[in-house]
Amino acid sequence: MQDPEALEPPARVTPGSARRTVRLLAAYLSGRKALVAGLGFAILTSNGLRLVNPLILRSFIDAIVGGATGSQLYRHAGLFMALALAVQALAVVAAWLGQDLGWKATNDLRLDIMRSCMAMDLGYHKEHLPGELIERVDGDAKTLMSFFSDFAIRLVGSVALMAGVLVTLFLEEARVGVAIGAFAAVAALFLFKVAFLAVPVWKVNRAKAAEFYGFVGERLAAREDLKSLGAARYASMRLRGMLGEWYPLRLKANLLGYSMWTSSELAAGLGTVLSLGLGAALWRAGTISLGTVYLIYSYAELIRQPLDQLREQLEDLQKALAGTSRTMEMLNQRPGMSYGPADLPAGALGLSFRGVSFGYEAVTRIFEDFNLDLEPGSSLGVLGRTGCGKTTLGRLALRLYDRNAGLVELAGRPIDEYSAEALRRGLAVVTQDVELFSATLRDNARLWDPAIGDEAILTAFDELGLGEWLAGFPLGLDQRLGAGGVGLSAGQAQLLAMVRVFLRNPGLIILDEASSRLDPATEALIDGAVIKLLRGRTAMIIAHRLSTLDRVDRVLVMEDGKAVEYGDRTRLAADPKSRFSGFLRAGRLDKDEERLAGEERLAVPEGDIV
Repeated sequence: MQDPEALEPPARVTPGSARRTVRLLAAYLSGRKALVAGLGFAILTSNGLRLVNPLILRSFIDAIVGGATGSQLYRHAGLFMALALAVQALAVVAAWLGQDLGWKATNDLRLDIMRSCMAMDLGYHKEHLPGELIERVDGDAKTLMSFFSDFAIRLVGSVALMAGVLVTLFLEEARVGVAIGAFAAVAALFLFKVAFLAVPVWKVNRAKAAEFYGFVGERLAAREDLKSLGAARYASMRLRGMLGEWYPLRLKANLLGYSMWTSSELAAGLGTVLSLGLGAALWRAGTISLGTVYLIYSYAELIRQPLDQLREQLEDLQKALAGTSRTMEMLNQRPGMSYGPADLPAGALGLSFRGVSFGYEAVTRIFEDFNLDLEPGSSLGVLGRTGCGKTTLGRLALRLYDRNAGLVELAGRPIDEYSAEALRRGLAVVTQDVELFSATLRDNARLWDPAIGDEAILTAFDELGLGEWLAGFPLGLDQRLGAGGVGLSAGQAQLLAMVRVFLRNPGLIILDEASSRLDPATEALIDGAVIKLLRGRTAMIIAHRLSTLDRVDRVLVMEDGKAVEYGDRTRLAADPKSRFSGFLRAGRLDKDEERLAGEERLAVPEGDIV
C-alpha cells in the first residue's frame, strides 16, 4: 500500500479532486493486485461475451427468415443459453471479488484513519467529540467502499464494452457506428457534468453527519445527568433542531443524485429511438437484413448498460469525492508535537521543570516560569485548590501537552527528544476515571497485548496484594465486565488500572487519586497496592486524600499555577506555619465535623484540596 501521507486533501471539487481520489484508490489497491486482476478478468470476460450474444441472435433471426431447419436453430439457441449462463456466473464472481476487495481496502483505510486519530494531541481530542471521530473513522470510509470495491474496474469494463460495441457497429455499418458513437460520447460527458454538481453538497452532508453523531454520542454519555437533572427534553429538542438542519442538505444531495438516474434514463431512451430509427431506415433501403436491425438495437441496449453502470459509479464517485476530501484531511493531520528517536533508560526516571510556561489557550497561562526537580525513585505529593494546575502538571510530565516555553526534562534530557513509543511505554498514569471495556478481566488488564500471558497477569495481582480480590470473581481472569466496567465499583476499577500499570513496568507514574468516598475494604486494597506500585519508581501523586501523602517524600502546594510551597513532607508537617501543616489540621477537623454533625467541611484559608 502506498503512503497516503503523500496525498494532499483537495480544497474544492474539481477534476483535480477526482484525480486525487483515484490516487487514493490506487494507494489502497496496490497491495491487492491478485484480487484486482481477478476482478478485472471476470468483468472484461463477461463484457466480451455480451458482445457475442447479439451476433448469435442476428444469425438466429436471419436463419429463420431464410427458412433454416430446426436443428440449426437449436444450435443457435443452445450456444446463446450457454453464453448467457457464463455471463451470469462471471457476474457472481465479479460481485464476490468486488465486495472482498472493497471490504479489505476500506478496512485498511479505517485502520489508517484510526492511527492518525490516535496519534493526535490531547488538545485535538478535546476539540472533537468522540461521535464525530467515529463518523470520520467509519462513516467517511464507508462512503468509499463501493468506490474501492469495483469503481475503476467497472469503469474500465464499461468503457471497453462501449468501445467494443461501437467498433462492431462501425464494421457492420459505418454510418450507424458514427451516429451512435457520437451520441454515447455526448451522453457520457453530460453524465460527468451532472455528477460533479452534487459533490459539494455531499461534502457538507458528511460534515453534518459527523456533527450529528458527535452530538448523539456526547448526550448518551451524559444520559444519567440529563435524566436526573430534567434536561432530557432539552437534549431531544436540540436533536430535533439538528435533524431539521440536516434534512434539507440530505434532501438536496439525494435529489442531485436522482438527477443522475433521470439523465441516464433519458439518454437510454434517446439511444433506443436513435437505434430503431437508423435500423428501420437502413432496412427499408435494403442495405441491412432484419437480423442486423435487431443487432443495432441490441448493441444500443448494450451501450445503455455501460451508461447505467457509469451512472451508478458516478453516484458512488459523488460520495467518494466528498468522503475523500474529509478522509485525506484526516490522514494528513499531524500532531502539533514532534518527537525524537531517543529511548528511555530502564528504572526510575528523574523529572525536571525549568522555567515552564503553559496555557491551553494562547491568551491564558496556567503556568508561568514554573520550576520543579523530582529525583529518580522519589515521590511527590501535589495538592491545592481546584483549578490550580495539578492535573495540568501531570499532563505536561506525560507529554500529553507540550509546554509553551521553558524546558521539561526526563532522565536528564529534554522530553521532546524521546520517541512517542518510549514515552508511552516508560510513563504511566492512573486517573480517577478509569476506562474499562466490555471484555474479560484478562483483556482489561493487559489491554489485548498478546505478549502478556496469564502468568504475568496473575503475578501482577499477587505482587500488588490483589490476589484475594481476584479470587472473588467466579471466573477469575475469564470474568467478563460490562460496557464501561459494569460490575466493578470506581475503587475496583482503579485497582485494575494499577495492574495495567504494573504490567508495563514504567519508570515514572502519575497517580490521580480516586474519590475519598471509598468503602474501607477497597480503600485498604488501594493503599496497599499504591505502596507496592510505587516501589522502585518515581511517582507524582495528585492528592485528594491527605492519607495518601503519608507515603510521599516531598510535598508541593500549588496555587494559580505556581509552587507556593515545596519541601520535605516530614519537615513541612512539623512546621505549624506551613500551608501543608494547615491542610493536615483542617483535614482532622473535617473528619471530626463529619463524624459529629455531618455538616460541611471547614474552609481552609490557603485553599482546599479537592
